[in-house]
Amino acid sequence: MLVYICLVQIGCHATLHRGPWVLKPKQISISGNYKKLNDNQTPETRNLLGFDSRIGLVKGLDIGYMRTYQISSNADGSDDKIDTHWFDMKFQFLNKDNLLNTPTISLGWGYGDVINFSQGDSIFWVNSVYVSSGYETNQLRLFGNFKLEQWDWEIRWIPDWLIKENFADLLKVPSIGLEYKLTDNYFPVIEFGRYYTDDFQDGMNIISIGVNYYN
Repeated sequence: MLVYICLVQIGCHATLHRGPWVLKPKQISISGNYKKLNDNQTPETRNLLGFDSRIGLVKGLDIGYMRTYQISSNADGSDDKIDTHWFDMKFQFLNKDNLLNTPTISLGWGYGDVINFSQGDSIFWVNSVYVSSGYETNQLRLFGNFKLEQWDWEIRWIPDWLIKENFADLLKVPSIGLEYKLTDNYFPVIEFGRYYTDDFQDGMNIISIGVNYYN
């Protein structure tokens, strides 16, 4: 019930708009994207802007920060918008050298802070893990992501909730995307996904369009 209430009030905004490729050590990337979320069961639609930055730490490992802004009114017509902070870490364990025409797989872990949604001194968090796979050619990066989320009043530093929680109750976000190499630095990206709130039945469709910049 809590998940349903939060979904109605907050909306879904958790596509990654990136594939499994981890940045090189000290490499930096920034991006901006627009997300549209639509519930095909109700007239509810949400529009969000997201901005993120990533930095490579060591070979095969980078970290990122994302800030999202809801730019549409809520389904009830009110202007109360709830935005988020997102933090994550991604470990690339297959194809760490980012060779072309080679399958690539990464695992990610992170959490989101839902702004302006709290209970006393407790902050509402979205704990998440995801697996990302992709294939890169000279011009294109094709990728798919599968993300699991657990909503709680605290950060779960160790994702033990993957074992303790019923899989059917976890929020699931499968998506597919495409990055196009416009230049050596600019990669326009589009991603389609669905945010499931009731196993693989009820949920919201997601489309994300943006540009990833790599230095």
